[in-house]
Amino acid sequence: MLSAKRIHPGKDGQIEITIDTGSLSGAVEKFVNVKTNDPQNPIVGLSIKAVVEPEIGISEPTIFFGRAPEGKQITKEIEITLPPAKPLKILSARSEDPAVVVRLEPAPQSRYKLIAVQKADAKPGYHFGKIIIKTNSRYSPEITIYESGEVAAPAR
Repeated sequence: MLSAKRIHPGKDGQIEITIDTGSLSGAVEKFVNVKTNDPQNPIVGLSIKAVVEPEIGISEPTIFFGRAPEGKQITKEIEITLPPAKPLKILSARSEDPAVVVRLEPAPQSRYKLIAVQKADAKPGYHFGKIIIKTNSRYSPEITIYESGEVAAPAR
């Protein structure tokens, strides 16, 4: 959006650019082309750079249980951090992988622990899945954490 439809030579104007950062995090760079009536520069490219902090912090983006012998339970923890100034809540967490169960535990200072357990009775072989965390955030209503591991069958 321009501050005015016409900007006279030698005068200043403003361009307002809005970026939906809801699904972004980390270093971000976006580009905008501005059409002008300048025959020397009919299009001027603008680069917008920012570092987007996630609304909800996750200590690890994935869980890898590694290789475990059949019959051994493996536990991994991820810390979830909520901004203290916002009324955000973690509503639930579930695993879509039958080899993994999850639970949430409240921790001090607007934090939660997500505890993921590769079950002792998981079948031998590789397993892959998703852990879905539901929140009351309008920007991040669901957070997905991918998990994987291998259960090794006993040697024969």
